[in-house]
This record gives sequence, C-alpha cells and structure tokens, in this order.
Amino acid sequence: MMELHTVGADGGYGQADVTELARALTGWSVPTARDARAGRGGERAATAEGDGFVFRANLHQPGARTVMGKTYPASGRGQDGRSQGEAILRDLARHPATGRRLSRRLAAHFVADDPPAALVTALEAAWARSGGDLAEVARALIAAPETWDPRPAKIKTPYEFVVSAHRALGTRPRRLPPLRQALAGMGQPMFAPPSPEGWPDTAADWAGPDALVKRLNWAKVAAEAAMQDDPSAVALSALGERLGQRTRLAVARAESRPEALTLLLMSPEFQRR
Repeated sequence: MMELHTVGADGGYGQADVTELARALTGWSVPTARDARAGRGGERAATAEGDGFVFRANLHQPGARTVMGKTYPASGRGQDGRSQGEAILRDLARHPATGRRLSRRLAAHFVADDPPAALVTALEAAWARSGGDLAEVARALIAAPETWDPRPAKIKTPYEFVVSAHRALGTRPRRLPPLRQALAGMGQPMFAPPSPEGWPDTAADWAGPDALVKRLNWAKVAAEAAMQDDPSAVALSALGERLGQRTRLAVARAESRPEALTLLLMSPEFQRR
C-alpha cells in the first residue's frame, strides 16, 4: 500500500508504520459463499458490499495506531472498526509524497522516461490544488505543452507494439496461442507482470538486444501475413508527419513487400510512441 500505491519506498515510512497499517486493516476481506447466506450475524456484520469487499468485525485487531507520525484512535471491534483503516488510507492518499511520486510516474509514462521537471511540477500543483483529484491532474497533463512535443520519446511495450502493428497493417490475430507466445518471447506475457508494481515503463527495460531480435522476428511474420500492396502508403498512414526521410526511403527501396513492411515496423519512428 505504501511502497507501490501511495508515498513510495522513499516516502519516509519505516517497518513500524507497515506493521501498524497492517493491524489497522485487519478484518478487511472478500465475501465467501457463507456471506451470501442470510442469518450470519457476526460474520455478516460488517457489511458485505456489492463491490466485493467485506469487513469482518470479529477479526479486527482493536487499538490505536501510529502511522508516519500520526496517531489514529481505536475504533473498536464493531461495525465502525473499518473507519480507522479508511482514515489512514485517506491520509496516505493525500500525502505530499504521494502527489509527488504519482505526478512523476504519470509524466514518465505519457511523456518521457526522464520527464521535464516543469511538467512534474505542474502535475504536483494540480494534485495539491485539487486534493488528489486524478481528473484534474489528467487535465493538467493534457494542457501542458511538454506533453505535445512532437518527438516521440517512449519505447512501446511489446503489447503496444503488437497492437499498433496490427492496426497499421489492417490485420487481426488469427489465433491466440501464437500471440501469447510472441508476447512472452518479447518479455510481456499476457496478464503476468513480474511484480505487484506491474510492467516496466522505460526504454532500458524493453529495448535490449535480445528483445529487439524477438520484435524483429515477430515483425517478419506479421509483414508476411499482411495484404497491403503499397507499403509506402501504409508507412504514411501509420506515422504521418513523423515518418522520417531515412525510413521513407528504406521502405520505398525494399526488395519485397514483406521486407518493406518489416522495415516500417522496426523503424525508430514506429517503435516509439
């Protein structure tokens, strides 16, 4: 909760804070078949809710908790025992370190691995001004001139590469197993991120020599299956003004249609977003 979803590993908390937060969240659970049956009294007490959450009052550990320097009074073992954990989570969500960390991560995901400092500052300001309203932060991201730099700086993940390639070529995956195998080979197996933090988000994670060879192999297969007669038209349609002269000439001078489309898919312009 603290390392991945709020203040971050350098947010100023210690192991004691982790332990105290865990104790505050005791009793938080998910519904079971028993919860669906009526008359469960103490176990159902606490509110089995339609969103898949249930608070089990008899499993909540009572007592005051101190997290990151703030003490939260005990809320008892009753129905309101969940309020202590909710109060801690609200404060973590509003913490300046959370705004700083998530603002930088948003900028790094949408703009550049090392985002402009001015952009991060603008997103932090929107976060602080709105009390952590992500819609307002998104509006600030859209309004920032740094977001619209025409030079693409982000390397596509394997998933983004495969999706954009199919769109550019006007094709669809014929069978799921080869697609699943291709994504796994490129380092992004379907629905299986390497950690709770999710997939990596920088060029260093996706643009290694072996990873690029795997992309090239897949690009060849995709290009051979495509039916377009004019690779130059495909390149212009896919990249527009971003299509550079070197790539334009390489596609036009290729010895075959599959080779031209492969060169397009592996071009620096197409590999970035």
